[in-house]
Amino acid sequence: MFQKILVCLDGSKPAEEIIPYVEVQALNFGSKVMLLRVVDLSSSDFAGVTSRTMADESQMVAKQIERAVGEAQNYLDGFAQQLKAKGVEVESVVLQDKSVDATIVEYAEKNKVDLIAITSHGRGSWRHIILGSTADSILRKSAIPILVIKRKG
Repeated sequence: MFQKILVCLDGSKPAEEIIPYVEVQALNFGSKVMLLRVVDLSSSDFAGVTSRTMADESQMVAKQIERAVGEAQNYLDGFAQQLKAKGVEVESVVLQDKSVDATIVEYAEKNKVDLIAITSHGRGSWRHIILGSTADSILRKSAIPILVIKRKG
């Protein structure tokens, strides 16, 4: 039923809670798991870098992004190895954008994903407390089925 499952991870422990659910689905359906991490370029990590010239600032930001992408890839590769060891076909992808939710939906549609899997962090306004802002936005923007689990604790 689910040939491709897109797993959205943000580097947090709560986000990782989706992995066991996806593992079971992948093994039951023989699904390919696509681990995705979006490096959020709107993050304060990439803003406000001050230096002497614009060229220096641009190079510093580019190095920060390169480092963040490398760290994200290493993070995903750790989960990919664990899943592969259990017999799951896995691919890991790191993307960069300023709109995490839109990037996830666009990637899922472009790659003909059958299921998007995400953990709800439950931060923000009353509606976002229930779902989490990213999960809520993906639910509103995507026509693809979505597995959302509520974080523990």
